Amino acid sequence: MRFFALASDRCAEYVKVECEKLKLSDIEQTKGGVYFKGDFKDGERFCLYSFFSTRLLAEIDTKKRVNSQEELYEFAKDIEWEKYIPSPDKTFLITASGADTPWCKNILSASLKIKDAICDRQKELFDRRSNIDKENPDVVFHLFLNNSNAYIYVDFSSRSLSKRHYREVSTPVYLQENIASALLGFSPFVTLLSKGRITNVVDPFAGSGTILIEAALIASGSVPGLIDSSRFAFMNLPDFNKEEWDEVLSKAVKDDENGKAKLREYANGKPLFFGYDIDESMLNAARINAKKAGVAEFIAFESKDALTLSENDIPPYSCIVTDPPYGKRIEAEGLSTLYFKFAKNTEHIIDGGSLTLITSNKECADIIPYNDKRVFNLLNGAMNCFVINKRFLSKKEIAEKEQREKEERNERLTRPLRQGALALYNTLLKNKNELESYFAQKNVSCYRIYDGGCAPFNAAIDVFENKWVVISEYSSSYTEKDDASRAKDDAKIEDMKVVIERLGLAERENIFIKTRKRMLKNDQYVKSSNNDEKLIIHEHDLNFLVNFTNYIDNGIFLDSRLLRQKIKDESRDKRFLNLFCYTGTATVHAAKGQALSTVSVDSSSTYLNWAKDNMRINDFTGMNHFYYQEDVMSFMKSLDRKTKFDLVFLDPPTFSNSHSRASFDIQKDHEFLIMLIMNHLEKNGKLIFCTNFRDFKLSERTAQFYNVKETTDETIDVDFKNRKYNIHRSFEITHKPFKLNNTYCKKTTNKI
Repeated sequence: MRFFALASDRCAEYVKVECEKLKLSDIEQTKGGVYFKGDFKDGERFCLYSFFSTRLLAEIDTKKRVNSQEELYEFAKDIEWEKYIPSPDKTFLITASGADTPWCKNILSASLKIKDAICDRQKELFDRRSNIDKENPDVVFHLFLNNSNAYIYVDFSSRSLSKRHYREVSTPVYLQENIASALLGFSPFVTLLSKGRITNVVDPFAGSGTILIEAALIASGSVPGLIDSSRFAFMNLPDFNKEEWDEVLSKAVKDDENGKAKLREYANGKPLFFGYDIDESMLNAARINAKKAGVAEFIAFESKDALTLSENDIPPYSCIVTDPPYGKRIEAEGLSTLYFKFAKNTEHIIDGGSLTLITSNKECADIIPYNDKRVFNLLNGAMNCFVINKRFLSKKEIAEKEQREKEERNERLTRPLRQGALALYNTLLKNKNELESYFAQKNVSCYRIYDGGCAPFNAAIDVFENKWVVISEYSSSYTEKDDASRAKDDAKIEDMKVVIERLGLAERENIFIKTRKRMLKNDQYVKSSNNDEKLIIHEHDLNFLVNFTNYIDNGIFLDSRLLRQKIKDESRDKRFLNLFCYTGTATVHAAKGQALSTVSVDSSSTYLNWAKDNMRINDFTGMNHFYYQEDVMSFMKSLDRKTKFDLVFLDPPTFSNSHSRASFDIQKDHEFLIMLIMNHLEKNGKLIFCTNFRDFKLSERTAQFYNVKETTDETIDVDFKNRKYNIHRSFEITHKPFKLNNTYCKKTTNKI
């Protein structure tokens, strides 16, 4: 017999290993599962022993190049269905799936042709036909169409092979058993078991205990099919032999008992797997389920908050494998914050080991702040999920690594500085001494320490959290440099790195390099990396996500620090609008300043999602914060004329083009855009306008129609003062009063 063991995405490799352990023949792994050959008993053994497969099908027949439903019917009509349904008294059901079959527009209609073929053959043989039973059929057949090839199978295992039937207590949400086993496979747990090493597994969001029960079953060498050995579909097939099945069961029972005995001896009366949850009712269900599965003695369940676990709760080198709550399953405010806080706490308390986490919420996956995590997709039933894998060094390994790095660093930093680098060192030392004390008093941890001026180092150097440094290299060329020029620049960058290390501004692995080349008008900066890892920085007691690798900008404009402070100070009870919102740093400040509502607009979904994440990690969620992915000009034109704002922040790009909207030029378009904004600004409202265009000139008509106050000097902090030109220009724009019948009123609309 030829079998096909179905497996969820990324689980086929584990099913293949199971087939090899069972010594099955002609094993062939495919994307959707594993083929193998064996007799009826081999199929029975697979159903009992498999942790990772979802269903086992036995192949009945195959037909290449089926070109129509009529051909499919003729092919099926010749199959000896009586081998699987010996009597019309038996009920059956057809399931079907398919792909890349041009003539089959509806897979249901193809399955009906198989049904017709079965019934017509039965009428010829028995003069009557079987009934279809959708709930509890005696036999289930499966049709698979692919590239006009037809494959017909009989269900050997039942469609619930992945369900062990140890759930004595019904809970509202739970992880499928085979997916829980897959998570254990993605972690180091299964790999270490194959090498004879048993690792502790910890689930901080234990719920009904599925992950830990599966871990105990796998570690003990248990036979999962024994938990309910009466559920298998092959028992309804004519070839089923009760005596042979009893032999298979007897062998499985011995294997199960021997495996549990070995694990019991290893555990020596102590639990090996630990589950925590704040819901005591779920923990009670988990204990009952573990007892039904026969592994309760190996698992300890305790009521604890995953966010407050300590080192004592997680043994060294543990595999943390967990399925936290996520949006499609449990609606929760601040879900991203939960994931972020959990990940940060785990990092502090784990001593070696790993974290494997599954979620269907992409935003929650992105918010986890590890820069070396591995993320991939996995189907949990019909739900597309993201699995995060992260390995942690032990305290001993960290100490050894730090010692090696210290020795390498000492060797590197004791070398004489190259010519020219000494001047840079002295300049940075002077700036460091001045800026560190100034910003320490203001609780500022992110600032610019160098902005050119020391030949030949044409770059800006920004310090973040006194931990990370970003070198933004300025290039005067419109095109990429040749190898010789690039080599010279690399030497200068190496000098800057050594100087930064020597001054203690950042360790080498925390220094990031970016190149800002001159741009032609129609050029755009593009994403430079697929690493979406974001780190956390702080400003004005707020948290912000930054990315030092993907884009030319990091996620926060340091020169706008005082502008954001101004917004925070002036936002109380205001309706705030942030146009070209970028990553929403100004919106977060407005929310912190207790704005009545906030609206953030940007044409980039990437930046708008980033803005939402920044709001979430500061716990600013709810119905009064709105986000619009739209061109700013189009958004302002589409607003209802009655829509008004009290405070607006406008910080547009100098020039922007996109395939999905018209280009924007700050000098050419600012007058019209400001007019649109002022038409939606309350009479006592304020527009804060900022631009980094060096040659910007405010239009005369803007100054004619509105009160304009330039605030450039008061919005540029000391780290950006010593420049040949201002890093930005800023203005406050309000409505002008106008005289009407000897009464001063605010002018609210203008036509230009």
